[in-house]
Amino acid sequence: MTRRMRAPIGAMGLLLVGLPAAAQHGNGSRNGIQIDESLALTTDSVAFMDVPFELGEELTYEVKFGWWTVGEGFLRTFPELEAIRGNPSYRVQMGLEGKSGGASVDYTFDSWMDVRNLASHRYIQNQQGFNSRYREYDIFPRQRRWQRLDVDQAGRTPSDVPLDQVSFIWFVRTLPLQVGDEYVLNQYFKEEDNPVIIRVLRKETIEVPAGTFECIVVEPIIRTSGLFGDGGQAEIYFTDDDRRLMVYMKSRVKILPDIHLRLKEIG
Repeated sequence: MTRRMRAPIGAMGLLLVGLPAAAQHGNGSRNGIQIDESLALTTDSVAFMDVPFELGEELTYEVKFGWWTVGEGFLRTFPELEAIRGNPSYRVQMGLEGKSGGASVDYTFDSWMDVRNLASHRYIQNQQGFNSRYREYDIFPRQRRWQRLDVDQAGRTPSDVPLDQVSFIWFVRTLPLQVGDEYVLNQYFKEEDNPVIIRVLRKETIEVPAGTFECIVVEPIIRTSGLFGDGGQAEIYFTDDDRRLMVYMKSRVKILPDIHLRLKEIG
């Protein structure tokens, strides 16, 4: 029987694990995380959220449009924390590179997530080639608002822990992910595109270039265009272990063939 779960809009106490930070001067580490000297003052009193990913983690994928291998993709967590308006943040990135039908594709999606609760502080969508577009957002979780920087546009967020399309991938990795669960999350940073629905569909063994993995399969639905947009019929395969690595993703986007990302290297 399906269990519907609504994550708290505020601090999401179920998901937050307070990890006390020791005093630090200069460069060093805290909870196994390398801290840049410029962030030392802002991280001394921060309780880091317990997360399954590591700084410097990089996953490389074979990318297919339909049956055709067109290039490579990647998910990476940058090796150093960065400060966004004084908030120590992980910088994470998703990218696709390749060619299809003579057209080059070079897409990167960057998100800066607060180390305390994974709230998004900044999001950049940079698509070059087919379907080119550039969008840059500053997101202000405490003020519950966002501002688009490349055009004059702004709006409200429904939560003080807002997420964007890329940060959702890292956020989902922190969830228990029991088969049959359904998470209804009012946390996408654009209020009108909520709720985001995460359905935990099944367990499945899958073989990809990097090997054979036992996986948990989830279906994300965001009411916006893109890989996880409503009607996109996306599925993401995460390893059924503590790391929750993304092994495989498929998505049906209206104007493109099905997109497949198959893990080929863990860095």
